[in-house]
Amino acid sequence: VDLHIAVNTPIAGALTEKRGVPRDRVVTIHHGVRVPGELTPAERMNRRRNCRAALGLPEDATLVGTFIRLHPQKRPIDIVRLARRMRAEPVHFLLVGGGPLEGEVDRELQRDPKIKLLRLPMRPDARELYDALDICLLTSSFEGLPVFLLDGLARGIPCVAPAVGDIPLLLEDGGGILVDQPGDLDSLAAGVRILLDGRRRREEGERGRRRICSDFGLEKFVARYESAIFPVDRAVEGL
Repeated sequence: VDLHIAVNTPIAGALTEKRGVPRDRVVTIHHGVRVPGELTPAERMNRRRNCRAALGLPEDATLVGTFIRLHPQKRPIDIVRLARRMRAEPVHFLLVGGGPLEGEVDRELQRDPKIKLLRLPMRPDARELYDALDICLLTSSFEGLPVFLLDGLARGIPCVAPAVGDIPLLLEDGGGILVDQPGDLDSLAAGVRILLDGRRRREEGERGRRRICSDFGLEKFVARYESAIFPVDRAVEGL
């Protein structure tokens, strides 16, 4: 193997330290996303209103969304339990996805049908649902660098997420609230409550969008792959 591409720095470190791969054969290339054009406040509000109306969700509530594979790694049951814990607060939850834990998630929802959580199957137009969101929520036990968060931050939507994988690197300049340990429902709820403040939410969302534009846009992602796979031969270049 001439080159190992790691999606985050912990994986790159494991390749060199645990697998014995020479450092010069390992490169870290984080995922990149297409950054949509910035909307005016009026455009954003109109799209938010229309998307929520289509979903049957209230216009005035803070909407916390998660788009994931329903798999043990992602801890989707934590999202249902968090919604139950925050049922008396002005927060609604949207859980979009499918996978091996669908039945378990549905059974957990049936235990308390009054919690404010809408679950939808994964759908090809899931990106359109970002228009309805105020906060992106992630609860995973481990991650590389989740595209769900990148897409949300690219749209100025702040997040609450555990400090796993390279999420701390993603949020080092702001963009949301980090939770130390996966499964800590108290800390997840506290993070969501911090972002109930509209001003704080806007500030974190702006920081997150700037971070994506500067370091995680699709163009930089492509350029990093090209540089890694087709390195410039400096000796030839100097002829």
